[in-house]
Amino acid sequence: LVNLLVFNVESNAGVDKLRSLQILELLKAKVEYNKYISQIKKGIFTTQYQRLQLLLLEISHGGMLNVDSLIKQAHTSKFGNIYFGNDSSFLFNNTFQNSVLAYKILRQAGGNDLYLKSIRNYLLEMRRTGSWRNTYESSTILETILPDVIAGEEINNATLMINEDKNELFPVKKT
Repeated sequence: LVNLLVFNVESNAGVDKLRSLQILELLKAKVEYNKYISQIKKGIFTTQYQRLQLLLLEISHGGMLNVDSLIKQAHTSKFGNIYFGNDSSFLFNNTFQNSVLAYKILRQAGGNDLYLKSIRNYLLEMRRTGSWRNTYESSTILETILPDVIAGEEINNATLMINEDKNELFPVKKT
């Protein structure tokens, strides 16, 4: 599989090359990522999603991030949170997927806690109907932000209060 993917990276162009390199990264294959990333950067990417994917791959392999240039691409929600991309019904290249990629990029680069919090708040803000648009978006968002949400909050034991009777051990049986 690794040999086939390396062949794809070397023989294909643009998005196919990018996808193959991303799979190689997931497989932790030992290839010359920086060489392939610089080849991919010469290609033309039509969507912000593709450009963010490439930027994440580049940051993962030692590339430098110009945070200001990334933040200039952000939009502001009604509640003052930041997000990336334009709303669309596409599975990829929408505000959710672009914001998740930007979140991963900023987290990988480090030292961007205020921006990360703002993106997290936007993603939670867009869950206003009790869910996100589909299962894929829900799993992608949760996979991305949940570790930071859990790490940033104090976890308390569950407590059930019934008529001044405090219950902390479950299950509880009362009459």
